[in-house]
Amino acid sequence: MFQSLPPRARGFAKLALGVFSIWFILWVATPFWVSFSPLHQQFAAAQEEHGVPIGALYYNDLPFINEAAMTLNDTWRYLPRGPKPEAAR
Repeated sequence: MFQSLPPRARGFAKLALGVFSIWFILWVATPFWVSFSPLHQQFAAAQEEHGVPIGALYYNDLPFINEAAMTLNDTWRYLPRGPKPEAAR
């Protein structure tokens, strides 16, 4: 595809194609796909209901996100382990 270009121009063409592909996936294809996905529509409705911006889900500055993280950590920390094995002799 890029064989007729000089090596430096070929590299820039590949870079431009890569950047365009990422832009297209993030800003065109994904919003189009989300509009037909019931799961994503439900997720967006829950965000709007609680007034949570999408970026805030990855931080602990929201009370219910922090509570969920602490609950999950406690679940793994205090998980039942069963009977302890006898000490090695």
